[in-house]
Amino acid sequence: MESPFKYRAFISYSHKDKTWGEWLHRSLERYKVPEQLVGTLSRDGPVPKSLFPIFRDREELPSSANLNDQIRDALDQSAYLIVVCSPNAVFSRWVNEEIALFKKLGREDRILAFIVAGEPNASDKSGFSAEDECFPPALQFRFDSRGKPTAERLEPVAADARPQGDGKESAKLKLIAGLLGVGYDALRQREVEAARRRTRFYRAVMASIALLASSAVVATYFAYTNSLAERVQRNNKLITQSKFLADLAAQSTASGDHELAMLLALEALPDKDANFLRPYVPEAERALFTAQQKSPELAEFQVKNAGNAIFLSDGKRILTFFRGNMVVLHTESGKVERWPFKDKLISIAFDASSSLVAAAFDDKTIRIWNSVTNEAVVAVRGVEGAVRALAIRSNGQRVTALLQNTGTNSESGTSTVVWDVSSGRRLFAIAHLEKFDNEIYFSPDSKYIVTYASPAPLPHRMFTASTVKIIDADTGKKVSELTGVDVMHAAFSPDGRTLFTGSSRGKIQLWNIQTGKLISALEEHEDLVYSIRFSSDGLRFLTSSLDTVRVWDTKTGKTISLLRGHLGYLQSASLSADGKQVVTTFSGDILRVWRIKTDASPRILSGHKERVNDAAFNSDGRRVVTSSDDGSAAIWDAESGKLLVRISNVIGQVYVARFSADGRRLITFSSTSLDQAPYKSNWIQVWDAETGKLLKAPVKLEGDIFSVNFSRDGRRLIARTLSESDPPRIFDSESGKLVLTLRGHKHTVMSAEFDPSGKRALTTSLDGTTRIWDAESGAVIAVFRDEEAPPVMRAIFDSDGLRVVTITRSGIISIWDVTSARKVATFDSGISGTEGPVLSAKDAFSLKGARLLRALPGGILEVRDVTTGEQVALLREHPSRVWSTAFAPNSEFALTASSDGTARIWQLFPSTEALIEHARKLVPSCLTRDQREKAFLDLDPPNWCIEMGKWPYNLADWKLWLKDKRAKLNPPRPDAPEWKKWNARAR
Repeated sequence: MESPFKYRAFISYSHKDKTWGEWLHRSLERYKVPEQLVGTLSRDGPVPKSLFPIFRDREELPSSANLNDQIRDALDQSAYLIVVCSPNAVFSRWVNEEIALFKKLGREDRILAFIVAGEPNASDKSGFSAEDECFPPALQFRFDSRGKPTAERLEPVAADARPQGDGKESAKLKLIAGLLGVGYDALRQREVEAARRRTRFYRAVMASIALLASSAVVATYFAYTNSLAERVQRNNKLITQSKFLADLAAQSTASGDHELAMLLALEALPDKDANFLRPYVPEAERALFTAQQKSPELAEFQVKNAGNAIFLSDGKRILTFFRGNMVVLHTESGKVERWPFKDKLISIAFDASSSLVAAAFDDKTIRIWNSVTNEAVVAVRGVEGAVRALAIRSNGQRVTALLQNTGTNSESGTSTVVWDVSSGRRLFAIAHLEKFDNEIYFSPDSKYIVTYASPAPLPHRMFTASTVKIIDADTGKKVSELTGVDVMHAAFSPDGRTLFTGSSRGKIQLWNIQTGKLISALEEHEDLVYSIRFSSDGLRFLTSSLDTVRVWDTKTGKTISLLRGHLGYLQSASLSADGKQVVTTFSGDILRVWRIKTDASPRILSGHKERVNDAAFNSDGRRVVTSSDDGSAAIWDAESGKLLVRISNVIGQVYVARFSADGRRLITFSSTSLDQAPYKSNWIQVWDAETGKLLKAPVKLEGDIFSVNFSRDGRRLIARTLSESDPPRIFDSESGKLVLTLRGHKHTVMSAEFDPSGKRALTTSLDGTTRIWDAESGAVIAVFRDEEAPPVMRAIFDSDGLRVVTITRSGIISIWDVTSARKVATFDSGISGTEGPVLSAKDAFSLKGARLLRALPGGILEVRDVTTGEQVALLREHPSRVWSTAFAPNSEFALTASSDGTARIWQLFPSTEALIEHARKLVPSCLTRDQREKAFLDLDPPNWCIEMGKWPYNLADWKLWLKDKRAKLNPPRPDAPEWKKWNARAR
């Protein structure tokens, strides 16, 4: 007899007990029922061969904010519910809801508890507290016939996997006995008999192996050789595929499709959870890094009944309305403010220039109010006809509505009516013969009104000829008319001279308003275009299709960013006034806000008038100090990029500045002769880091200086010259007193700096040596010498002081272990020269020496993995030479200073794994079947995509879809009627 249930059991567990849930799911599905039991009658009928399939919600479905329909369906189709019991489960809302729903299905006697931690009924036992309870509340009480919880306590059937209980394996066997409907003792006896048979079998096999041992050695050798060759061949194929995917990712980034680029690059990188480890190729990491740099930042908000949404003028609030409800979302705080109205809301319009909102209600009124002050401006009453669309003039002086005429004649069509906002007086009306799907908009200069209509309603409106009318907004006279146009939406260009229309075939057409002639067309969308929006400055415009949104550069007509990954059909998309944010809504209660990036660096510190010589973080990474040739030092907030303090009365040009250890003071090194080395007039000044006030008299340093570096705590500085006879010197940074002279190099010293603790100094020289010094006594601690390499021009410590990186004149980079003074790695950077940023700029070594950030000629920065020597990223946003680089204390951000007068903060990653984890969080969804097929990938999504909720389908249903020859290439969304209809048929 076939079971009426699709799943043998549903495993419910807290996310914190994921390891237990995964082990249980794997163990149960792989369990082979003893042959002697298969087919025998049990409590539930004939005993099956296996327990497959077992449903585990975290594996099968994306994460959700509520118990969605797919979870409910899975519970309904499960014969048993297994609850992983622990204190974590007690506090899990979802576990409790799953238990309650299963009990409401009338299957209270089919719930099996699996205790992994805590204590059952802890409150009733001495020595335990409520925090120790392992049974979720819904499990402890009986439900009545109506599915309501009662006060009657219930002792669940439980298998105890704790060491003090049954133990892991015995508890698993008890659970299996419950699922099969057989006695535990009987199952246990069968397991013992099966184990004995296996032992006898293995003994016989081992005896045979012993007889064939000599021949097996030879066979094993050849097998190993063949296996190795197969592995090399497989890896070569994977490397070729990864490079192909990396190239596709780079092409997608160039076309603005950053999401697709990230997904393709992720497929090309090693995945520790996959069946086999893909070889690493640096091209894939570079492609992923570049794609995530320019990928829009995404924020999601739960807004019930989120419908059409628009940004208000401040860009920090979003107005959304659906089915008569109006809601304002504050994007910074996530606060949702509902604007209650007695009457049903029909249509809405917003004018960014005047901050006015106009709304039409079913009581035949149009109300206008100020969105900033919430004050009412005017109410237009007695509107004759049903409002189909609404628009407000950009100067806030006119409001117009498209009305469905209320005559007895069904062919009476519609009319456009214009009112004066200040008085509410009706100015004029224009009658239209068409009666379906009309919309209206004002031009940006308020001179024109565009209205368009179709002779057929949706969905028949697609691919049909429509009429577009352009009307003078002051007189009501028709300026021009477009007939026979396939149009789903229309919008004016910023200058009001061109009309943009979106068609049902994905084409965007540009028309001359005066002549009505077609100018050009953009053909990037693959589906109907139903929305076009411009930024207030006209530099960008947005177009939206069924499941994608594109942001365009108005001048070039090229896509800046393509937004995908909507879990359902798009309902609306709108651009903020500054063109930097997009809000989208789609089926469900999710509202998404996308921040469009204009360049690769998230923050630019701009304000210096001349080149920035140096930039550094304070000890906690929250503030940044910059030093400039314009004679100023500036302190910035590292997160927002806001200027906090500017110190302008520094003597001369500022070469470098550092925070004190406590962050309260700032020490600057400046010179009146920075334009001509060596610097002869050099000054140290100490400032209050909060107020910018000078704390003590300036101190002049004696002697010529070519470059200086501060210790991390700002207490001391080390200076060098270009003279062969002048050794590096260490000064007290506040008093200017000479503390120590480092004597020992036999030639010119090319670089000198402190280690992270400030207790050691590192110098390189043209005498071929790199030396580590005790910064207190001046004693030499270690000497690095590479006889085969040319002279070392730069050397830097890693952030924990355990390794040193040296860079030669020819671009050879070597990594040295400080304790043993031995070289541990060498690679060629491919950049050589005796001058320029490759030698003079301050390079940076990230936390634990994982990443090296270097300045290259032309304002380019490279990031290298020092363990492999591979270049993992290139940063090209500085237009001119970079003078300084530094990592934040957490190594997640880097700081650069440039001749372009700016400092920039970049998000970097300490490892490839960290970059992969970040990118996985950024992408809103997985590759579709179509995308996977075009990239020659397996059609099944990767495990990480399912576990992170980026894949909307039930995995078992997805496999059925792939096998269905009648199925389309890409299935409909899981919430679409077509999917539910197919799903019911497939089952």
